[in-house]
Amino acid sequence: MDCYPIPVVVQKWCPCPPPPCLTMCRPAEWAIKFRTDTVLPESLQFQYVADVTRGFLSLHEAARTSDAAAKANFRFAALESFQSGARALLGRRVWAERVGVLDREAAVLGPQPVPWLVAAAYDIADGMNILLRTDGTPSGNGQRAMPEFDEAYREFMTQTPIGG
Repeated sequence: MDCYPIPVVVQKWCPCPPPPCLTMCRPAEWAIKFRTDTVLPESLQFQYVADVTRGFLSLHEAARTSDAAAKANFRFAALESFQSGARALLGRRVWAERVGVLDREAAVLGPQPVPWLVAAAYDIADGMNILLRTDGTPSGNGQRAMPEFDEAYREFMTQTPIGG
């Protein structure tokens, strides 16, 4: 069974503090490396990553607004993005393989098992897998999946593993 890593860079949307600088103070980014149970076409890998990122951007906007209608719209947009990401997986299950610090210059994800990032990674994978039916098609289980994404978002924001 072939597997392919799918990195999701957390810093692109998360206002959480960045990881410590790398040597000579090169900037670093928190990142999560996901795998699928079989190789995805490259274009779908990029789509999946973009959709997950867009979903968390929308959750962040929902958290920042006090307007109930806007909050509902942002949450709906987040769910649509996560569902689009699930469709891009073409039925492949996803799991969190590694979390750590991404050094873009060296193209290396250095493992750093930060508990809140590990917990968020598992919640994201759980949410994406809930969105898939056993035959790999989108499940319509958006309301069951959203608590997983909400928990991952809270873990990013508080840097505390929630568990559960």
